[in-house]
Amino acid sequence: RRFRPGAFVELECRHFVAEGLGLSYFADESLKEKFKPHVFFIWGVLPGERFLARLAQVKSKVAHGVLARIDELPAEFVGEGNFAHETWALRNLAEDRGKPACDQYLRCGGCRMQHMSYERTLYYKQAWLQSQLDRNKVEVPAMEFHSLPEDTRWHYRNHVQVHINKFGTYGFYEPVSYRTRAFPEHGCLIFDEKSLREKFPRF
Repeated sequence: RRFRPGAFVELECRHFVAEGLGLSYFADESLKEKFKPHVFFIWGVLPGERFLARLAQVKSKVAHGVLARIDELPAEFVGEGNFAHETWALRNLAEDRGKPACDQYLRCGGCRMQHMSYERTLYYKQAWLQSQLDRNKVEVPAMEFHSLPEDTRWHYRNHVQVHINKFGTYGFYEPVSYRTRAFPEHGCLIFDEKSLREKFPRF
């Protein structure tokens, strides 16, 4: 039986892979005999965490989804309880987990690594770069990722793709969807969006 988009499933993240996704598998191995696919790429999770995900895109061999919020879970999942986080449907928390700086995190598709410390993001980015160089047989050492001062870690992008829907809402697409999520009132942390609000076209 194949999962459908919108289904909730309990998974365990085993690896953190490129693009900030958690490579995850069934928390209950017996489900392999009942459901397909068996491999999941999930936004917002870290290795070692057990959690409930909402699937958004299901293909023949893999599915993509997002860490579920407790308030969106069906009643049968909420009744089980035992969540280690007040907002997210996490059974346990990884040591690397941090508090996102933006209240739209995982509702907006702009950021994928706010759920961990800044130093840890540098570690993964360094590893991904080295992996790409090795895979493509580029025989040069990867550049070192140095920590930036705190006041320069936000509003660093000078090239972004902003979407405006037919209702005049502008922002980034929600994770694994084509729905436009409006920027938060405090402004986007990736680029200086708040100072540009009056310059965006209405439609």
